[in-house]
Amino acid sequence: MTTPLHIVCPHCHTTNRVAQAHLGSSPDCGKCHQPLFTGHPLALNESTFDKHISRSDVPVLVDFWADWCAPCKSLGPVLEKLEVDYAGRFKLVKINADTEQQLAGAFGVKSLPTCILLMGGRPVDGFMGALPEGKVKEFLDKHLPGADELIAEEDVSTAEALLAEGNADAALEKLQEALAVGLVSPFNFETMIIFLTGASGLVGSVFAQAATRRGHRVIGVVGTYVGEIEGLAAKRTVDLTDDTTTSAAVLDAFPDAIVNCAAVSVPAQCDADPARAQAMNVALPALLARLAHHVSARFVHISSEQVFDGTRTVPYTANDRATPINLYARQKLESERAVQEAAADFAVTLRVPLLMGDSPGGKRSLHERMLADWAAGKTPRLYTDEFRQPCAADNLAEVLVELCERRERCGVMHWAGTELVSRYALGVRIRERFKLTAEQAPITAVTRAETPEAAQQRQACLALDISPLAGKLKTRPQAVAEQVEGLKVPVPVREWYLNLAG
Repeated sequence: MTTPLHIVCPHCHTTNRVAQAHLGSSPDCGKCHQPLFTGHPLALNESTFDKHISRSDVPVLVDFWADWCAPCKSLGPVLEKLEVDYAGRFKLVKINADTEQQLAGAFGVKSLPTCILLMGGRPVDGFMGALPEGKVKEFLDKHLPGADELIAEEDVSTAEALLAEGNADAALEKLQEALAVGLVSPFNFETMIIFLTGASGLVGSVFAQAATRRGHRVIGVVGTYVGEIEGLAAKRTVDLTDDTTTSAAVLDAFPDAIVNCAAVSVPAQCDADPARAQAMNVALPALLARLAHHVSARFVHISSEQVFDGTRTVPYTANDRATPINLYARQKLESERAVQEAAADFAVTLRVPLLMGDSPGGKRSLHERMLADWAAGKTPRLYTDEFRQPCAADNLAEVLVELCERRERCGVMHWAGTELVSRYALGVRIRERFKLTAEQAPITAVTRAETPEAAQQRQACLALDISPLAGKLKTRPQAVAEQVEGLKVPVPVREWYLNLAG
């Protein structure tokens, strides 16, 4: 029989049992006969929080807010509307962070609004700030069963009843309808200790936040970076080119998963110091893979689209022959093979493209470098005939967290955004994002033919086939517009930008 869900009545606080398939049918409390879902958020405090959260099987979205917070007032109606639209697929509760400071502190709330999704009474994800409705829906859809899945659940319940009545033919028909939709398995949440290298980098810094939101404990290696990295449970300074100290750090943490975001990722830097690049790009992932095998930990390694030569316009699959054309790409391909050899049953290698996002120091990603050039009176030179399939770093981070949790996904895979764009077109979109004119922020369009020596070390077109993985994860790839929308003005050029904007 299908297992009913426990739902606490918002009126009399009685725990009810309701079939998942009936959540959208406005169920009433069995004791007080009032609606279990009122269409209004439930205000909780320290004395009532545990009763409603720990005893509820329905996912709960907790909105931490305050009376003085304008973004909170903007987000509130959006959340209330979505609770109604989702028809029982989640329950919205509100916590006044000013009056319930102990609860806010327990969840690590540092800014308002903060929303945290609880499943089975445990935090699995969250977000900060007044997101637009579309972004909130995207967040919810990563975790909640779809409407079709609820229909499938109802078909299973009906089939069970028909089978009990001896009507096997009708029961089989209902089960086939359920299978046609596809049932979701119950959410399986397990807190992990994750050892993260490159925690101060573009990807590592947002991965730490994403993993922590899902309840995992992240131990991050930050190298020489001295600033704070949000989301780290512990910070380590380790020479990752030294096998002894690296091994000691990993074994001391004894992690459930190891995520390698550390690398010398600029091809020119690899050429300038090939020995250090070899140590970071090849020897380190090989060592981490062996350590993962030793402690039976999941290993997630980041590789690059650059293992391909970029001579074709159709997307490269993970099984296509890699033909690297520069030292960095050759090292990344070597690392892939070393990882597979050392930990084939534990490891997944993810090839990723040009990444978009806000780095901790504000100097690493494309938009940060472009804004720095404009602030210094320089003009970026971008190719009109060099095409990439960019991906937002925070979107990639969500994928990496899922891969930590999905140990059955092994081997080499691809992840990227949904669009192939030229570097020049991407630069123009970045300029438009920050509402700068061509006079304020000039860009020189160049072709590969104008720089033949540089072009020999650069790929013309790197399109990736992401369909095998995209169809298996809750995280969805993003269009360029979504990626650019989330970019912020980096701290090093903020004064210049504000002065320019008046």
